[in-house]
Amino acid sequence: MSIFSKWSLQLKSLTKRQFINELRSQIWFAPLIYCVYAAVLAGATLYLDFSQHAGARVPAFLSVSFELTNTLISTIAPAVLTLTTFTFNLILVSFTSMAGQYSPRILKNFIASKASQRILGIFIGSFLYTMIVFLASSSKDSISYFAIPYTVAFLVCLSAGTFVYFINHAVRWLQVNHMAESMKKDSTATILNSLETDLEPYRTIEAIKLEQQIPEEDGFCLHAEKSGYIQIVNYEKILKLASEKELIVRMVYDVGEFILKGNPLFCLYRIKDKSINEEDFHHCVLIGEAETDVQDIHFNIMKFVEMAIRSLGNDDIKTATIAIHQISDLLRTICRVTQFSPYLSDDGENLRVIMKQRNFEDYLYDSYSAIRHYSRDNITMTIEIVKALRNLASSIEDCHETSIWHFATFIVKGFEERYLFERDVEYLLTPLKQLSTIAGKEKEFAEIEQRMELYAS
Repeated sequence: MSIFSKWSLQLKSLTKRQFINELRSQIWFAPLIYCVYAAVLAGATLYLDFSQHAGARVPAFLSVSFELTNTLISTIAPAVLTLTTFTFNLILVSFTSMAGQYSPRILKNFIASKASQRILGIFIGSFLYTMIVFLASSSKDSISYFAIPYTVAFLVCLSAGTFVYFINHAVRWLQVNHMAESMKKDSTATILNSLETDLEPYRTIEAIKLEQQIPEEDGFCLHAEKSGYIQIVNYEKILKLASEKELIVRMVYDVGEFILKGNPLFCLYRIKDKSINEEDFHHCVLIGEAETDVQDIHFNIMKFVEMAIRSLGNDDIKTATIAIHQISDLLRTICRVTQFSPYLSDDGENLRVIMKQRNFEDYLYDSYSAIRHYSRDNITMTIEIVKALRNLASSIEDCHETSIWHFATFIVKGFEERYLFERDVEYLLTPLKQLSTIAGKEKEFAEIEQRMELYAS
């Protein structure tokens, strides 16, 4: 598939906001914009020096001769190209370090950051500008210049300062705290866009009323046309199509899941209009070869999960701890913006879309189950997980406290019949006791405490 066909398909599947976000995350987009700016700037300076003869109109001490201008440009062009090469080399080194130590899935967060893209754009734009004016000013059409040499000098200073800034940016971004915070901001934006913007306007608190509209008959299924990961679903367009045809659409798979060609993708119910264009529904779903973080909340959480697991393998307890607590902040955001209802309705409160059910318990399990597995013999990390769950329970609504308590006890029970140091038991039970108070499970905590103290030494 050509690049134009791919973007044409994405344009049909994405909303305008999603398409703009996806476009801005591409490494080539910002440099392309800066190249356009460079071409416009080159045209403006060439016009000033060749058509308006700016060099002859300014004071003599500001005018620059043709020979000096040509020497300046021919010297600066390879220098800017060298800076660009060093920048790409540093990016590759950063990629190798992050992919090996943390996760290859966080590379996009670094390259998609505005700072990284603007830095590349400045370097490539400066090089393009010097090449344009070098080729255009190769003949002595003007005795003296003003706009071109001073613009080149400015771009050289800008490129040098940008290179220093990039080194600082790369070093700072690779620091664990800053990296995790930057990733959390990107993931939070995805959560807010996916849940609060795309879904919540169509969800309703009257779930019981919508459940009465769920059809019991077998639906007409539309099957996937290719295998791959479900990257993006345009719920707004699906809802519009369902309202126009007065039918109910059930999503068989969720965003981020892998689907095989021929698997049922949609199930349509209460079909009154037989002239349904199946392609309209297929264009609402983008299926690709890899998971993306545009709309996939699970994928964003798994970045932190993989960071924590790899850190445990490298005996980097601090990084794993940071990842664990950042995950709890993402879960807090999810609880704050969504009702966990799988039903989407139109303006008339008619059920139109049934999504695959994902409760808070599902997000909680996805977030900590793998970390719990790899840290099952590590009492220190288990204590940090319980602390994160305690903090989460005290910051969200009461309806999820019981789920958090059950998950915490599930983790702690793995240490009930092991001989632990008395201090380990104390540090483990302290946050668990605080969690039991929040969830109102003091009696259950007393039983756990009694069993664990039998094995404390």
